[in-house]
Amino acid sequence: MNKRRYEKKRKKKALRALCVASALVIAAVLTALAMVLHTPAGYQPLPPAKDNQVSPYLTHKLAPDVHNNIQLDKPFDIIVPQDGFNEIIALGDWPQRFGEVTISRPAVAFTEETIVVMGTVNISGLKSVITIITKPKLDDAGLLALNLEKVKAGSFNITGFARLLATRIMNAQLESMPDEEWLRNLSAAVESNKPFEPVFPAYDKRIRVTDAKIKDMEVTLRFIPEP
Repeated sequence: MNKRRYEKKRKKKALRALCVASALVIAAVLTALAMVLHTPAGYQPLPPAKDNQVSPYLTHKLAPDVHNNIQLDKPFDIIVPQDGFNEIIALGDWPQRFGEVTISRPAVAFTEETIVVMGTVNISGLKSVITIITKPKLDDAGLLALNLEKVKAGSFNITGFARLLATRIMNAQLESMPDEEWLRNLSAAVESNKPFEPVFPAYDKRIRVTDAKIKDMEVTLRFIPEP
């Protein structure tokens, strides 16, 4: 009798332990899902483009300013406001698809010495808002380091995974643009934070970034046309 009673108690304890363990696993999964699916308060993307709409800020302000200054063949500054930059990227060609990964609804925030990039990423049906935090810096040799500090899916840190994914996407782009050295440099900068020559194509010339000041709501870039 005592042995049977002991066995019953032991089975009840085992069952209770199994239930508690199962509840903890479920809670952990739900917590992880909540973290991944969390939408940051600062994520407020502009509406996507309609009927091939183009950014007025790009066509009427930024592009003419860059073009006109390049013709003068001397250093020049360009101030890019956060709302203007967001208008440009919001009216781009979205969503972008890379295999099972779809990226849409991008948004950027400029804060003191920091650029925060956000967007909705869909991986095999699971949607999450990805937040990328960078502190770009030019070193004494004039090389640009992106200084990618953190990548989050919702509130969950996925920096290592994101580096691999971004590198794979950029390498895929390089297959169709093999002569674009700036894209190759950017891929290496994302993968391993390798500093690179900040030289970019602009119209029929190339321009070099020689200074960058990032503050709340705007970025000021200094360019020098390359010979």
